Amino acid sequence: LGPAAVPAMVDVLRDRDPVRRRIAATVLGAAGDPSTFPALAERVLDPDPRVAGAAIAALAAHRRHPEMRAVPEKLRRALLSGVAARTTFAARALGALRDAESVPLLVQVLESSEREPAEAAAAALAEITLQRLGTDPRRWLAWWKQNRGRGRAEWLLSGLTSAEREVRAAAAEELARAAPPPVTYEVDAPAPEREAAARLWAGWWARSGLVL
Repeated sequence: LGPAAVPAMVDVLRDRDPVRRRIAATVLGAAGDPSTFPALAERVLDPDPRVAGAAIAALAAHRRHPEMRAVPEKLRRALLSGVAARTTFAARALGALRDAESVPLLVQVLESSEREPAEAAAAALAEITLQRLGTDPRRWLAWWKQNRGRGRAEWLLSGLTSAEREVRAAAAEELARAAPPPVTYEVDAPAPEREAAARLWAGWWARSGLVL
């Protein structure tokens, strides 16, 4: 039905049946209509984890859309709600949205939350920063003090030279989605080759004016 179906699907997001809510979130994610982003953000905090997961996936698919900017603000407030389930789902969504501004708040969650929200916050921090520092808030605070003045693109460019293959692959994939790579970068190339390519990529990015 195309755009004509969007208002009806937004109404279904409030249906009593979680299966219907989940399907509506999936359909709206495929539609990509920015007018639905606030309603999908509400479903991120749905008590049914499958509905919340569908809403997170729907928003993440359009995270670069200019009208997505208001969504992380709402989720950051939920992150510090003190309600474990809301904190957990909000952390997962902020990680999926790669929201760099939420890093200090996610670290705060590590300092004050029980296990599940803390694990969700640590996973979100790893997605946003490409650092693997676990749930220890002291390690994250130390990293943040050293890196908060750098843009997220710099964090990813640093990931190109990581000792962990998974981190290198994730950094290269996301940077390549933002703009075609200016150099050939092979995740499994010898370290000197990766480092040389990473330096060229970083220099090109700095001159390009691109922002993640």
